[in-house]
Parts: sequence; structure tokens; C-alpha cells
Amino acid sequence: MTAPGGYDAADLERHRQEEDRSPFAVDRARIVRSVAWRSLSDKTQVLDRGEGPAPRARLTHSLEVAHLAHAIGTPLGADPLLLELAGLAHDLGHPPFGHNGERALHTLAEPVGGFEGNAQTFRILTRLEPGPTGTEGLNLTRAALDATCKYPWPRMAGSRKWGVYDDDTHHFTWMRLTAPERQLCFEAQIMDWADDVASAVSDVDDALRARRLRPAVLADRQERAALADLAVGRFTSQSRDAVEEAAARLAAMPALATLAARGYDGTAGARSCLAALVEQLTSRLIREAVVATRTRYGEPALTRYRAGLVVPDSARAEAAYLKAVILHHVLHDPMRRTRRGRQRELLSELHHALRRRPPTSTTERGLIDHIASLTEHEAVAEHARLLPGQKTITLG
Repeated sequence: MTAPGGYDAADLERHRQEEDRSPFAVDRARIVRSVAWRSLSDKTQVLDRGEGPAPRARLTHSLEVAHLAHAIGTPLGADPLLLELAGLAHDLGHPPFGHNGERALHTLAEPVGGFEGNAQTFRILTRLEPGPTGTEGLNLTRAALDATCKYPWPRMAGSRKWGVYDDDTHHFTWMRLTAPERQLCFEAQIMDWADDVASAVSDVDDALRARRLRPAVLADRQERAALADLAVGRFTSQSRDAVEEAAARLAAMPALATLAARGYDGTAGARSCLAALVEQLTSRLIREAVVATRTRYGEPALTRYRAGLVVPDSARAEAAYLKAVILHHVLHDPMRRTRRGRQRELLSELHHALRRRPPTSTTERGLIDHIASLTEHEAVAEHARLLPGQKTITLG
């Protein structure tokens, strides 16, 4: 077996050794064949199923992250298969109803250490998803596991994000054998930025197509200060002025100016204008990171812990502003808040019902694993079966 350029034997090692035809190709195939990955087709990204024309689910979002990670990292010398699999796998741990479901499960799982989608992803890859070797987990290479890990540390006091539960530290210690403490590998940094870009741009795309957002909002001077404040509080540590400047740059983009002037009415012309905006936004956010990273490190192939992705503050501020737009105009919509509250109630009711009649595991963590693994239709159906007559949720 010949190691891909820039990776050594330790990077390609598996927890249980196997004969490989191509290590990262095997890793990628195992992720794509997994039930956990296919289940993402019925888990919410931002818009619920039925809101607008074909809104993205977690699966389509993950495909876009894989594509963007490939586009960012391949020119910098990282392995394209490794980049793709990191994007494909990064959201495996998401429960039904997206981040809203994550909040509900975190509250329910607090007695056993909480719930975090990234830690759940690591648990799925290393323990829960049955692999072809007859033992728990997919037995991915060290580099593949590490590339999927955005938060390479356990939960600590006050932590909002972490990447491993206490009872999964054996695999985590093996994965991080030679890694600098709390540092993301280069491929994980690329995946993380690809995720930010996909979320910022694609969520705006979906919201505009579903008429949940007016294009004029993106160019509205009156909105900038309030949305910049929201972005600073949630998505960036940069100043409000920096975010407002980012909003002004976005408003000056020709495609956005055209779309804001004409509005979005779903016609072929409007769809073409929106497609141009999505492509321009995505390309600039990718290009700026690639150029800045090459400027710092020069031309050698960049992999693992030999470099860090350089994302200019200007690009991060633009992504943060777009996320703030979605948070304010879509996620904070009063009707959506009511629906999201009912989604959390359904998961809580399902949890209490299953505690009385556990499906396959009697441990609390095992029960949380089961609920997190369900698709949204499965969660609603299981709730209806266990609690007939109780208020449910209508899915599109």
C-alpha cells in the first residue's frame, strides 16, 4: 500500500489493521454506505420539509460541504478523498429536527454528560455504526477520523461544543496520538470552513426560494446595524463595524444588487439571478481562503499538522452576517418558534415513553443514541406508536 502524498503510516493506521486497496477510498465508501449517513436525508438543515421547493436536508448539505472541502483543499495539496469524506461525515451525529433536536437531547442527556452532535458523530464512527470487520464502528484510518473532528476535546465546564463523550475517550486518545492538544488538523479546518460557507450561502438560497426572506433585506442599510449586533453575539468575535462593512461589500455585489432590485418571484429569470448570486458568494469565500493560505505557506503540499487554513477576517465577517440574516428572519420567526417548541416536546415525550419500554439498550446513553439515530419520520411514527392519541407533528 502506497501512502498518499503528505500522509505517513501513522495517518493511515486503523484501530484494527486491515489490508487496504486505497485507505481513504475505503473510508469514504464506508461512510457513504452507512445507515447513519443515509438517514441524513430525513433530518432538517434549516427549512422544514415542504417549505419551499426542495429545501436542503442534512444529506444534501453534507454533499455540498464535501464538494466545497474538495474545492478548498485540493489546490492546497490535501488528499481529495480525505477532504470529501470529512464533509460527508461531519453531520452524522445530528438528531431529528437538526440543532433544535440537539438542544432537546442535550437537556435529556444532561445526567449522563449531555448531548453534542459532533461528539455523537465521533461515537457513530467509532462505536455505533456496524462496519464490515464484525466489530463496533467503521474502523476508519486515524487521518479520516481526525478530519471529521471539529472540536478535538472532551466536555469541560461551560463548554458549548466538544467532540467526545467521556466513555469514548479510548478511541479519541488513539486518534489524537501525535496531535497537538486542542488543535484541528488541516483537513478538519478545511471542512469547518466549508461547513460555514455552505451554511451561510445555501441557507440564504433556500430561504429566498421559499419566500421566507426578501432579497432586499440583504441590501438594506437599515437592517445592517441590528444584524451586525446579532452576528457579533453569535457568530464572530469581530467588531460590529467590521460586520457592517462586510454587509456593505455583500450589498455591492452585482448579482445581489440585481436580485434586490427585481425581487424573487420564482420565475426563470429570478432563479437564474439567484443561482448567479450563490455561485459568486461561494466562489469568493472559497477563493479568499485558498489565496490567503498559499500566500502564507507557499507552494508545498499542505496536510495534517503541517499548516493551518488561513481565512481572512473579511470572509469570516461576510459568512457571519449571512448567518445572522437567517437567524433573525427565518429561525426567529414566531410561527417557527412554536413549531420548534413542539418538536422538542415530541422528543422529550418519546424519551420518557422509551424509558418505560426501552428498544434495545437499557442504559441512558444507549437510549439517547437510539433517539438520535431516528429520522424525523421514524421519530414521529415511534411517538405515535408509543403514545397513541397524543398531539403529534405533521411532516411535509
